Amino acid sequence: MMMFLLAVLAIFIAVSVYFYFKAEGLQQQLIAAKRERNNAKKEAKVLFESIAVIARKNEEVVKNRARQLQEKDTQIDAEFLDLLHPFINNYAVIYTEALREKGKLHKITKKCFESYQKDSYRRFTGQIGAMKPHINRAWSENNIAALITFTEAIFYYLENPESEE
Repeated sequence: MMMFLLAVLAIFIAVSVYFYFKAEGLQQQLIAAKRERNNAKKEAKVLFESIAVIARKNEEVVKNRARQLQEKDTQIDAEFLDLLHPFINNYAVIYTEALREKGKLHKITKKCFESYQKDSYRRFTGQIGAMKPHINRAWSENNIAALITFTEAIFYYLENPESEE
């Protein structure tokens, strides 16, 4: 009987030691996972801040191009340039939101336009619909690549009204 109790006690001690070391290993893995998560959060924050800087710089470029168009004595449709005003002034916001989530370009653009003037988004999309197919196609894609392509196409169109491309 004594031998049986000693065997049970030895098994209990062996199992306890095994689970102790197993728990230590799991605790080390948990600490490593938390460290990795914190590093990923820091990296994501740095990347997002970088994207925000890029968006603001792109907005500055777009604003400069619009200002240059207004200063030029050309045959640019001043009404359309005025209609683009919310798009140009909120370019960084639109850029950032379109980058965050696919398919959000039109939604955030509409929000920016409607806060500017009621019914301006409908007039804006109406103007786009009447433009050349490649501009319309770029707008209809509804993602960050489309935003960049659309913006460049609009400014190219405005800067070169006689161009057929």
